[in-house]
Amino acid sequence: MNPFRQLTHEFLNLVSGSRDYLQVLSAPDEWIKLGRNCHGCGTFIVGSEDGLRTPQPFPDHVVRWIDGRGPDWIRDRDSQENSNSAEKFFTAICLDAEMGESTPEADVKLSDLPETSWLIALMATQSEDGPLFGLAMALNSGVTEGAANFETSDFTGFFRDLVSAMTGLCSGIDTYRNLHRELEEQYEEFNILYEQLHWFHHIAASIKSVHDIGALALEIIDTVDALFIDLSARLLIIGRPGDTLRVESRDFPGGTPRIPPPMENGVIRTVYGSGMAIMKSDGNAGNLRLEITGPADAGSYIVVPLKAAGVVEGIILIFRSSGDFSETERNLLLKMGEQAARAVENYRLYMESMEKQKIENDLSLAHTIQQKLLPKEYPYIRGYDFYGVNIPAKSVGGDYFDLFPVPGENGQNLMAAVVADVSGKGVPASLVMAATRSFLRAAAVHSDSPAKILETVNTHVLRDTGSGMYVTMFYSVLDMNTGEMVFSKAGHNPPLVIRSDGSMITLDAQGLFLGMFDDGMFAEERTAIDIGDKVVLFTDGVVEAMNPSGDEFRLSRFQDVLNECSQLDAISTVKKTWDCVRTFVEDAPAHDDFTILVIQRRDPFFRKSSMPALPELKAEYLDRIIGDVEVCTGREDIVMVMRMAMDELLSNALEHGPAGDTKWIDITIDIGPESISAVITDQGAGFDHASVMAANNGKKAENAPNMGLFIVSRLMDHVEFNGSGNSVTIVKRVEDS
Repeated sequence: MNPFRQLTHEFLNLVSGSRDYLQVLSAPDEWIKLGRNCHGCGTFIVGSEDGLRTPQPFPDHVVRWIDGRGPDWIRDRDSQENSNSAEKFFTAICLDAEMGESTPEADVKLSDLPETSWLIALMATQSEDGPLFGLAMALNSGVTEGAANFETSDFTGFFRDLVSAMTGLCSGIDTYRNLHRELEEQYEEFNILYEQLHWFHHIAASIKSVHDIGALALEIIDTVDALFIDLSARLLIIGRPGDTLRVESRDFPGGTPRIPPPMENGVIRTVYGSGMAIMKSDGNAGNLRLEITGPADAGSYIVVPLKAAGVVEGIILIFRSSGDFSETERNLLLKMGEQAARAVENYRLYMESMEKQKIENDLSLAHTIQQKLLPKEYPYIRGYDFYGVNIPAKSVGGDYFDLFPVPGENGQNLMAAVVADVSGKGVPASLVMAATRSFLRAAAVHSDSPAKILETVNTHVLRDTGSGMYVTMFYSVLDMNTGEMVFSKAGHNPPLVIRSDGSMITLDAQGLFLGMFDDGMFAEERTAIDIGDKVVLFTDGVVEAMNPSGDEFRLSRFQDVLNECSQLDAISTVKKTWDCVRTFVEDAPAHDDFTILVIQRRDPFFRKSSMPALPELKAEYLDRIIGDVEVCTGREDIVMVMRMAMDELLSNALEHGPAGDTKWIDITIDIGPESISAVITDQGAGFDHASVMAANNGKKAENAPNMGLFIVSRLMDHVEFNGSGNSVTIVKRVEDS
């Protein structure tokens, strides 16, 4: 077989398996020489007749000669031949190699090649007509025959066909090789991005649930180790400037380094201030000094901020023993720092929330304790009615009221009533008030003189609290038998007395604040509380309550409310006053505590109440009403049936009337020697009471359409509704019971 045809056959066998061909292309330099200096792409394969298994390399000067043939030389030869044909192009290469040509390197001839070697050159260059691919072959043995055949049209035609076929094949293989290389690069980039995304997801998921700053710091450092290679040391600082810093490190000699105060021209200070990352290789880093000494082998460093929403929560500093950090790594670490900053901020918010919750729990407990210091049950004394309330502006406050019996001489039945206000607000005021209450209760055991008691309390407040706060107070002692009230005042609002005839007076007396002066100059005054009179003790939070426009409730408005409540009992007077104040202030925040205590001397056989339409208040009102029945009749059977009937009727009023603390249920009870009558009126539209009562007539309890009214009608001697059905009157005879 013609050696050129044999070589072509061998080459086609070689390239027909692209996998083997690619392996050849990746073989050592002795097998492949790339024409890097002359062609856009080119491959020179050297080998022997036994199929490229025992190659004999070309001499170096031959390789240099081949490499030295560039595009300009190719175009020159094409012009000389006056043709751009592929066969003339490759003929020129082979003939030139056979004939030899002077070059700067050496004169090269085919005779310079090893005896059993051949050259296969896959060459490409860029011409004006586009890429030009071709195949050139040279064989040392049989040069004469090859040269002769090279001149024949037969070989030329075959060679032209071969070149045409191989051009497309080589072009496809080369394109495939480039695409394969690009795909490998893209795949590697994808793997890197996937790893980064994985770790970003990991840190976001893990640090979201970390509520321990130490564990959070370790998570951040572990993530740095996962994302970066060849690190010699890592340092994490968590904290804003001025905060207590949390420092974690890894691989620093001697453990975690000491963090010095930030220097004026220091790297860390600059990162904190600018929120920008700094690498050692940066141009401006040379003017800055790194405040922390890294490992001895540290060649480069990078400092990035933990920054989110414009706030720097700390920094990350990492060292590398060799090689600089790239811009890609800088951006990656910045992204990681942003995630870490969000975690630190979440931790900060979590801790603030926990601290706030702890404070709220403490305040709630303090509120509970303070409310327990106030009267919860009021003594039931025939002919008197008591009720008070304290609503602090915050969880706890400085207002205080109290009602307690005190010892008296010659069988006196004495009741102390007090209201006070500490100058401050919140927890400090509540502590001073608790101490003042203790001082007052202790002093009241040894004296029934209000002036002397205030002198004693003043001494203790001035000496023992040392708070700089002062206390205003009104303290009185009421003789429950005679109605005489003796009182003293320490700079407090004068209480109001609404007389049974509708007139109103104030209870004023000389006296300075408690806790301000050694001598408070407390005077003692007296007044008589007659049946039908009502004494109202209050703090300035009542009259100084402000609406959104800044207007105060004022004393005059308070007096108008009290006049409207002149016939109501103590609890109703307090509830009505609070409702009027709250309606006045609307949604404006409370600036002061609201405290009021009402003492009413009343006819024990008559009570008029007005209850907010709230189910939770029913028991409190009912106990007061039935308490009157119990004291005035002394009959357990009457007490039982009246409680059952009143309970049912109040429940009906709450169920069918308008609900809410701005709706009211009016209650009147009159206890006579022969009968007890009560009237309950709600603000509802009423109901068809006649049909209901008619349906109940003649029925047994289990068959009655309205069980509640059926029971009331059986318990009472008389049940009567008004026309609309929103008011009912019941009568129970006493003498026949």
